[in-house]
Amino acid sequence: MAKKEVKEGIARFDIIDGFVLENEDKLRRVIEGEPARSGQSTGGLLEKYQELELIPEMEVLAHYDKLGGYITKGIGGGERVKVKNGAFWNTRKKAPKEKPEIMFVFKVGGNFIEVDDPAKLAQAITKVENAVAEDAKKNQEKRERAKRKRLTK
Repeated sequence: MAKKEVKEGIARFDIIDGFVLENEDKLRRVIEGEPARSGQSTGGLLEKYQELELIPEMEVLAHYDKLGGYITKGIGGGERVKVKNGAFWNTRKKAPKEKPEIMFVFKVGGNFIEVDDPAKLAQAITKVENAVAEDAKKNQEKRERAKRKRLTK
């Protein structure tokens, strides 16, 4: 298969089941493999399956996740959210996960919030805000106790 045909064929893996694979270089490494000392690519899915059309999309997604690729998913309104790494690849078994564990990562007010369903974001934000407020209150109390100790000495 010609190199140009492979590059054009890789484009069909840009979006898999609604998940957008953002890093084209890592996607190419998943399909073609890592460059060896000889300059030839080795270890890619193309080497395993021989034909681009035979490569399962979910396996591409899992291997892309293994490389730490940036994966997003559309949540409506043209907005995309980051999917937490490790959702598709099982590092212990060194194989794709049977059932992906998808967690969406939102950045809200400097804090990262992970939710399994974007609809639960408001609930998660409330929990984080409560935890931050409680933590701030504890820190303030500690400061006041420390200040009183210094003044009594």
